Amino acid sequence: MKRLLRYLICFILLLAVLLIMTACDETPTLAVKSTDYSVSILKASELNDAFFEKYTNAGYDAFYVYVSNTNQYGDAPKMLVINNERDSHLRMISSKGGYFLGLDHTEFASGIYFVPFSGSVMSETHKVSQSRCVGLFDCSMSGEFCYAITAWNCFDEEETIKLCKLFPPNNGESYIEVVCNIAWGDAIACTQDANQNFYVLTPNEFYSVTTDGVVTKIQVPEHWDKLQVTSITEIENTIYIGTKYGVLEYSVSRNVFTWFPVEFDKIVTQ
Repeated sequence: MKRLLRYLICFILLLAVLLIMTACDETPTLAVKSTDYSVSILKASELNDAFFEKYTNAGYDAFYVYVSNTNQYGDAPKMLVINNERDSHLRMISSKGGYFLGLDHTEFASGIYFVPFSGSVMSETHKVSQSRCVGLFDCSMSGEFCYAITAWNCFDEEETIKLCKLFPPNNGESYIEVVCNIAWGDAIACTQDANQNFYVLTPNEFYSVTTDGVVTKIQVPEHWDKLQVTSITEIENTIYIGTKYGVLEYSVSRNVFTWFPVEFDKIVTQ
């Protein structure tokens, strides 16, 4: 009986130790959906030189991670989606009397147009801006204007990323108003959080911008330039950044980045 009791006590102690070790070694995970990658959970990892030595090779040059979410309209819970192709180069947002149409393909297929509900086709007479349209966003002021993030193409005079307001036609003509210059150079992608703050990716930098034009440069991880950022989306006040090699999560409230790699060597057949 005493021996059995000793075994039972040892078993309980061993179980307690295992539970403590599991709790102490708990690795953050990220649930995802994908039609391209056979993964549903990503595990956090350290972003260091060893990672890039492993994955920077010819075998994975064609594979990238683009982030989006399952619901862009706010009428259902969002879930993070990762795939190997970016979203459309075309963006559209409803406004008074029509909608704004933004293009971001090449320098010859870029710009913002206002297209009336009357059925008129898109034409140069409806062109509001010739800059690349990186993002279009609603305004809370019931259609008075909407926001756009624009970036330089070879026809622009200044190589700047801008936050702009787009106004529907007044006396037959729509127009654009620059709120602020965000940065020099090129913009990759942008998103907006529930507080209407914008987040803008460039190849080397990351910015937050308020609707009244206050620009803040966010300190990025050391290996940002190696990650090759591709895309960005927001879910419940957390920003998810797509990169060539995985997902970079940014907690707005804690100002903390967490790295979730997609392990191509385990899911890609060579």
